Amino acid sequence: GVTVVSALPENETVQQGDCLLVEAPQDWGKQHADDLTYTLIHEVPGSTPPRLTRPKDELRKYIAGLVLAMMVGLVASKTLHIFDASILASILFVLLQCLTVEEAFKAINWRIILAIVSCYGVGAALENTNVTEKIANGFITFAKELYVMGDMMGSLGVLFLVFIICSSMSCIVSNQATVILLYPIVKNITTLEGTSIGKFVIVLLMGASSSFMTPFGYQTNLMAMEAGPYVFLDYPKFGGPLTVIVGICTAIFTRFFIE
Repeated sequence: GVTVVSALPENETVQQGDCLLVEAPQDWGKQHADDLTYTLIHEVPGSTPPRLTRPKDELRKYIAGLVLAMMVGLVASKTLHIFDASILASILFVLLQCLTVEEAFKAINWRIILAIVSCYGVGAALENTNVTEKIANGFITFAKELYVMGDMMGSLGVLFLVFIICSSMSCIVSNQATVILLYPIVKNITTLEGTSIGKFVIVLLMGASSSFMTPFGYQTNLMAMEAGPYVFLDYPKFGGPLTVIVGICTAIFTRFFIE
């Protein structure tokens, strides 16, 4: 069947010369190629027509969900590493015709992969030149001042501070690059009372995903900016307090529930 994606306003009808955006099965264009109702039928580049006209198409929807659940289960039970489980799930999606090989390769964002690989090099360079160690020592010196209020408040302050640094950096560069660059530094400050590498990893992950203070921190921030419409200063105005709230919750959670 055909689904109308962009509905007409009330009390209006289709007029000669109007352009219609139609969601239809893949062979719909060929079936109506000689239909005089349409002057020109053209497929939208990069679009994916729905595949729900046959019983096996409906079945694939549930199969895809089962494959996803299987992947999560294998990773959660530590049966497979997340990389191996993802590769296995991708192969099953192709074999079960949930997507084609071409669609699978198109889904790979090579720019992000190259950015991640490049950041590994930068992170290794900082570590090999002892830059991360010097930064970590400076951070420890500063953090010890927080422990004047006691070990619990001191560790909460350190975790919160790492979150704020990570979140602020993620507003400028990608979240993947932020984690890769900051991990060698926080790895050297786990000697502080009430902290551990597990706690810092959670804080890094949460902080890197909390880029609320700039419109270019993440793609959806830009999408919301245009739809708002918002201006640049709206992001620090609302994103700043939100970052602080998320940072406090993250610090408390990791301090008491993560080993």
